[in-house]
Amino acid sequence: MIQPGYLVHDIMCIDCKSFYDSVEAIRRGIHPLAADIAVLSKGDSPGGLVLATSPNCKKRYHVGLSTLRFQLRDDMQVELAHADRSLLHQRFGVLGDAMHFHAWGIDYSDLTRRYLPRAENNRYGNSQVLMRYYTQAREIEVVLSEIADQVAGRLRHHQVQGEVISVGIGYADAEEAGTSGFGAQMKVDSTNRTDDLIRAARFLFHSKWNGHAVRNVSVRVNRISQASTMQLSLFESAEKEEANVLLDQTIDKIRQLYG
Repeated sequence: MIQPGYLVHDIMCIDCKSFYDSVEAIRRGIHPLAADIAVLSKGDSPGGLVLATSPNCKKRYHVGLSTLRFQLRDDMQVELAHADRSLLHQRFGVLGDAMHFHAWGIDYSDLTRRYLPRAENNRYGNSQVLMRYYTQAREIEVVLSEIADQVAGRLRHHQVQGEVISVGIGYADAEEAGTSGFGAQMKVDSTNRTDDLIRAARFLFHSKWNGHAVRNVSVRVNRISQASTMQLSLFESAEKEEANVLLDQTIDKIRQLYG
């Protein structure tokens, strides 16, 4: 029996098998279970990612959820099919499991549990899924530098700095590489300077990369503290250090004005 004064929440979740594909099938006048339809992000781009697929499409073409647009064969009439859950887990961990369940309309989220992030877990980072497979070290370095630059700008915007820099590299073909990718991190003097983050990110990348094609890249900074002081280097003059700081600040102002 419910006691008077207690608030009761009734939550009803309604889901549809392969919802996006089903909607598109109905729009085209096709039965959802008979349609060969897949939904992509940026379908006109070779780097477009499969987001959802119809059941018939999964059964006929056996294309994984992690498939990119350019990987699909020309004789296919669709842009996505079924993925093996174990393969998704191997490549993406628990996120792969979540993708698999979501594709089938299953969500194990506990709606009654409130998430409270701990302050010590605060970190800044960014990641990018590449529009094609990158195999040359130089082009991967360019992406790492761009992401590190973005992260450094966010640190300065919030007037904080960090002392642990990490990179994450995801391989395009986990079976060929023998692993889904790697992560590496290093401790540095607390910083929010772009050149410091770029230097660390490139070093970490070259310390573990085995030459296999890369599909996704991330750069993160943690152990965050307020940027109240500037750490001077024994190997650079104070004037050069100050000039680098002013350069970062000037670039930040230009981006704020012009994007």
